[in-house]
Amino acid sequence: MAPSNAVSPQQAQQKLYRTLHDQLDLALYPQALRTVNKLLARDPQDQLARQTHSQLVVALDRYPDALRLDSTDDATRAYCLYKLARPQEARTVLEQAAGDDRANQVLEAQLSYRLGDYERARDLFDELAATAEADSPELADLEANLTACTAQLDFVAEIPTTLANLSSSGSRAIPPIDELEARPLALVLPAASTSNLGGGAAAAAAAAATDRGKRTRTARRRPRGARFAASATTTSEEGAPFLRIPAELAQQPAPAEDRWIPKRQRPSMRDALLQAKEKQRGRKRDKVLAAMAATQGAAAVPPPSDEPKAKATGAGAKPGGGGNKKKKGGRK
Repeated sequence: MAPSNAVSPQQAQQKLYRTLHDQLDLALYPQALRTVNKLLARDPQDQLARQTHSQLVVALDRYPDALRLDSTDDATRAYCLYKLARPQEARTVLEQAAGDDRANQVLEAQLSYRLGDYERARDLFDELAATAEADSPELADLEANLTACTAQLDFVAEIPTTLANLSSSGSRAIPPIDELEARPLALVLPAASTSNLGGGAAAAAAAAATDRGKRTRTARRRPRGARFAASATTTSEEGAPFLRIPAELAQQPAPAEDRWIPKRQRPSMRDALLQAKEKQRGRKRDKVLAAMAATQGAAAVPPPSDEPKAKATGAGAKPGGGGNKKKKGGRK
């Protein structure tokens, strides 16, 4: 007969699910994964535990492990492929996924942007941002992605002529878009192609940069303050003024060669340091002698006595002072 306090398998499973619920609320994903493993050890065919297991593996960024699980659905598998930088495979798997929910649309927009289909990505992000609630936390991300898609389309639309000229000439390979985004056009494209893009604007920008550099160099050489106003009258061959050493500084003696050596180790300071030490020893010797003389003089003089002299008394005197007096009641 089984004891009355024995726990049935169903009660143990319910207890594990309650523990799993609390761990998920506290975002304790490693502990929750161990609890799910206990549930699967009891019942490997538990569909809820299998789905939770795959979601926890993805939440812990273990994407290769999630791809090896049979319980991972197509949408989750496509997301794992996207995170593993395999966008083409992710798009193929996402097309096979059942349903057209919001998460799949966001993933499709991200994949379109990653694959360079900026128009499709812009349309999807625009639709998602239009249907999002005003206080939704994803609205800011959707608007940022929409801005990125628009910037990519504007960038590609601004340089079609330059890319066509480069491809037709064959003198230089067309740089990728990432390189064009990361560096200015003047560092990536030839000088002739940059002049076609802006025309007079590019030339004006280059001239402004040159003038700014000249002004900066001149300003650095210009003397500052009234102290150097009279000494900065000489100009160089380029016409820019340069500084001269003032007369009061030029008349000063040259610094000592051993100025970097500590003073106690300099040969020129050795005699001065010895004299200073002798003076210090002499002052100490005088203090010691003065203290000794004061101590000896104080010992020669006897200290004065503060006790009063005792009064001398006679030889026959008695302590009572009344020796000749008759006693009362004596013989007559």
